[in-house]
Amino acid sequence: MRKYLLIGFLFLVGCAKSTNDSVATYIQLGDSYKVTLTGERVNMSHDIFSVRSTSPTSEVFLLPRISGEVEGHEIPVKKGYYAYVGKVTFSDNSMVVELYSEDTDSKSKRAISWNGTYQLRKSS
Repeated sequence: MRKYLLIGFLFLVGCAKSTNDSVATYIQLGDSYKVTLTGERVNMSHDIFSVRSTSPTSEVFLLPRISGEVEGHEIPVKKGYYAYVGKVTFSDNSMVVELYSEDTDSKSKRAISWNGTYQLRKSS
């Protein structure tokens, strides 16, 4: 019986998906650009009935430009966080995020959940 409950629980967890919205917005802040990505992330819950719920979330990047390529090391991170490697590429009105957290403790790279292609729009 426990085996079936565990399989059912894992099925429910597997059905909940994190998603990224297709539009990224930006505003200019002096010589830099504040780019905001939005999406939905699965809630972390110990309540089995809330496992499939999601909440809106966002990620903000401070980028030196919104044209050409921005290398990961050019993107500032908060103190205590791993630096980015990879790049953000701009073309026409779109942006492709290909960034990884450079885990210096385990000497590995982890893809960030915001990787993907976005339409770039100026925030109103």
